[in-house]
Amino acid sequence: MGERPRPRFAVVSPYLPAPEDSGGRIRIAALARGLARRGEVTLFARAFPNEFTGPGSRRLAALEMYREVHLFTRDLPSGLPLWTPWRAR
Repeated sequence: MGERPRPRFAVVSPYLPAPEDSGGRIRIAALARGLARRGEVTLFARAFPNEFTGPGSRRLAALEMYREVHLFTRDLPSGLPLWTPWRAR
């Protein structure tokens, strides 16, 4: 019998989960680390260019655990416009 492929997970976040300097970032990063121990994790998050310069540049190193990182500078795309709850958009 062959080796089973590692599961793949997607983490969708309203902001970057790094650095872990607030409750939401800490929880999202902990969830992603737990998933990464069991499989490959792809991150979809809202981010702004200024988050990768100056003191916040340590965020890049924290994103290395993800298989792929997809960043959006506006609200994440959602299914049905004006029907999806604003928190989900």
